[in-house]
Amino acid sequence: MNYQAEYTDYWSRQDRWGSHSFDDADALFKRVTLISGRGSVLDVGCGMGLLVRTLLEHDVQAHGIDIAPRPIEANNAINPGHFQLGSILDLPFADNSWNTIVSTDCLEHIAEADVPKALSELYRVAESSVFICLATTRDRDGRWHLTVRNREWWEARFFAAGFRRHPLDQLITSYEARESDEWQITLTFEKIPVAALQRYPLEALKAERDLHMDMTRESGRRADAHIARYIMARRYLPSEGLVLDAACGLGYGSAVLGCDHRGVQIIGLDNSDYAVAYGRACFQPSHPNLRFEAGDVCDLSRFADASVDLVVSFETVEHLREPEHFLGEINRVLKPGGRFVCSVPNMWVDEDGKDPNPWHFHVFDFSKLAQLCTKFFPLEHVYRQTAGGGMTLTQSQRRLQRVNLPVTTSSGEAEWWLVAATKPGAFRPLTALSTQRIVVLTHAAEHPLFTSWLADFPFPVSYVTDATTDFVFPDDTALVVTFDCYREPLVTLLRRAMEINIPTLLLADGILEYRNTWDHPQLVPGSLYQPVLAHKLACLGRSQARTVESWDNPGRCEIIGSPRFDLYAARQRRSRLPGDHFRVLVMTAITPYFTEEQHARVLQSLIDLKTTFESSAIDVCWRLTKGLDAEIGVDSIVTDLTGLELAEVLQSVDAVITTPSTSMLEAMLLGLPVAVLDYNNCPHYVQAAWRITAASHIAETLVELANPPAAKLLFQNATLHDALECDTPAAPRLRQLAEKMILAGAEARAHGRPLTLPARLIDAGLGAPAALAESISSADLFPGHAPFQQNDLRALQVEVGHLRSHVAHLENNLIAPSASEPDPALIALIQERAQLTILWRSKLEAGVALASLKQNTAASRLMIEAVKAVEACAVPEVIIEALIEVSGQLASLDLGRARYLLDLGRQLATDMGNQPACDRAAVVLASFPPISPVASARPPAPQPVSV
Repeated sequence: MNYQAEYTDYWSRQDRWGSHSFDDADALFKRVTLISGRGSVLDVGCGMGLLVRTLLEHDVQAHGIDIAPRPIEANNAINPGHFQLGSILDLPFADNSWNTIVSTDCLEHIAEADVPKALSELYRVAESSVFICLATTRDRDGRWHLTVRNREWWEARFFAAGFRRHPLDQLITSYEARESDEWQITLTFEKIPVAALQRYPLEALKAERDLHMDMTRESGRRADAHIARYIMARRYLPSEGLVLDAACGLGYGSAVLGCDHRGVQIIGLDNSDYAVAYGRACFQPSHPNLRFEAGDVCDLSRFADASVDLVVSFETVEHLREPEHFLGEINRVLKPGGRFVCSVPNMWVDEDGKDPNPWHFHVFDFSKLAQLCTKFFPLEHVYRQTAGGGMTLTQSQRRLQRVNLPVTTSSGEAEWWLVAATKPGAFRPLTALSTQRIVVLTHAAEHPLFTSWLADFPFPVSYVTDATTDFVFPDDTALVVTFDCYREPLVTLLRRAMEINIPTLLLADGILEYRNTWDHPQLVPGSLYQPVLAHKLACLGRSQARTVESWDNPGRCEIIGSPRFDLYAARQRRSRLPGDHFRVLVMTAITPYFTEEQHARVLQSLIDLKTTFESSAIDVCWRLTKGLDAEIGVDSIVTDLTGLELAEVLQSVDAVITTPSTSMLEAMLLGLPVAVLDYNNCPHYVQAAWRITAASHIAETLVELANPPAAKLLFQNATLHDALECDTPAAPRLRQLAEKMILAGAEARAHGRPLTLPARLIDAGLGAPAALAESISSADLFPGHAPFQQNDLRALQVEVGHLRSHVAHLENNLIAPSASEPDPALIALIQERAQLTILWRSKLEAGVALASLKQNTAASRLMIEAVKAVEACAVPEVIIEALIEVSGQLASLDLGRARYLLDLGRQLATDMGNQPACDRAAVVLASFPPISPVASARPPAPQPVSV
């Protein structure tokens, strides 16, 4: 084929001359340099040369080559010497002469038989990498795109030519985005060293595939999933230091970690000599900060204590007979504050409940993984991943999403669980003060409110359980900790400590309802924390802090969470088996009432529940306080009012009904649907998704608790994360707060000045919106609303859903006033008009949203489809409305087509005598920009409507 003649003709066409294969040259430059760094770039098939000019403007050595003389001449007139004539089939350059080769809108223009030759030339001339953009659909003329293939086909051809996927390929096209490629795709590849390619051809890898595979030389969703895990782990890389990739396999993940992070030394460790040799031959030459060593991951004696900044180990612990020994070694070698990132397959078992992989010694779910990790480190982040096409969840899409801790059943499906854990940091700044003590004022020294975080604090702790108002603080007191400061002697003692510059810290042990802010008869007028009588109040979450600070306590609140709830991160609710009865826990707060009026209401609510349960098959577990169990005649399981046994109880039930109490949050932490039982008319600071305020609510609520709607569970999850800071463990955060307060107090006393603390010692985003779970599903939250491929267009999804409701409402209003026997033809016409309006407006709104995201080609296509949707419509008003509105939105993208559609709409409106439509068309026309010579040369679009 004579490509030069063909593309001389191509560039002679008015609709092609001056065009580019990309919309934003600066955005393309940033993506290219993410792969190329600041190395030299050759643009093959450079066309009008815009990318080369952009690279030159940023001081990058760049050159362009094209088969057609006309654009080369025009480009050299602007940038002399930077463009030349040539073919991708025979590049006029020496071997390894350009660091990176870029080719946009080129490869699909050559015949399929010529593709291997073209890729061979790219391999020969490129020194390091290639960056490819190409179309996977036919061109608009049906002539120029000669090789129309998908991503996997092209990847296979590049692999055969000696390339592998670039380590940062998923930073260019994300893991999730690969689920639905658009008409143009981007592929990035790295050149495999010649010697390594000769030693390890693709055929040689097949023999090792059952245990090892280089996922950068394989296509498909499973390979994508492996690489995506390492891309996720990059966010935990230190700026410099040592990173261990434990059980690194063939080393592709080590390359992902080390690429573009020259200050970090990556050591890949594996017990396979083959894998280590492969990594050294294939990846080490391209990435000098990589080193591969043979060894057992359970024996890290080559590493000194506290010498490693990050350990990454994916798909490893299930292969180990003693994973605890492995994590113990990791704990030893990690520096304080260092991180451990790992993954496991989630319940990969066959129909017999066995793992079919002979190399696996353990089967993990999230609970088992969390229990293993939390023996050594507190969990920091959790991710769930799906890929589809495997043994489980075969129809799932590519997803890697962070989920809020703790992981509840509302967090969605998972083929793999990934966790990031952090080794607790050292308390080096406090060494000089560690001879001082923390004084805890409490009546229960063993309460988990204190023991859950003070047990590991490097200070002696004195628990004072019988203090009176004449108590004198020891001279070596560094910090005073207490809770419930509304009673004496605590009020006096806190004031005395503040007067002598001892930092004072209140711990919120529960939600505001727990302390009955509105109905406690012993409280003075006002709220419990009005004012906060200490330097700081450690709040459970954002909503509590916002409320307390609104009570004239600015700067007093720190968002901490509850260390005694950290244990829930490693626990899960029970799985109800087929045939098991639905089981509900009914419980009351420690102090369920204070007055006889309150007593009567609480008692009546429990009696109403019991009456309902007696006529149902629901199993009920009662946990009632203050003798309420005897009053209604049930057996109660309360054995410990500190809540130590409540976690075990919650793991044995399917739902919870409780009077307002902090137990609501504990149940939510396990993903249990929670209904608040409250016949008292008092404000609630933590809003439950289900409320029982009268007997008539009980039956309906029980039905929903047994089958909770997804939207209500999402609401409950959002409420939980606003009420309780639980995305990361609270104990380290509380220790950090105590440390900062101790240091500030010591400094104030040393300089003889009053102790004044900053408004925020812990940065937890007070005042920011509540953190929603990353796994939130639009389909669950907005059922029935139109889906779109772009996952970030939730607002569009809601808007279209409201449009549907609005159209249905209009339809009903039109039909209702008709005679008692409405005309069937009229009803059919109205319904047709409504459905067509929904259809074309949905496409138009989607196009507008895409245009706002700079996806102009896709936006134009959707807008044209909006007009085509009414092509066969028998209602002229719908056609006119669509033509006028679409043309107004299309004008900024394709002025020629917009004018054509508007002219058609005006003509139809004139023929129908529709003056309001003619007026609207005139307004739209006046908003059009002046037509340019290029736009006027465009051939008219095919007529979309037959009139």
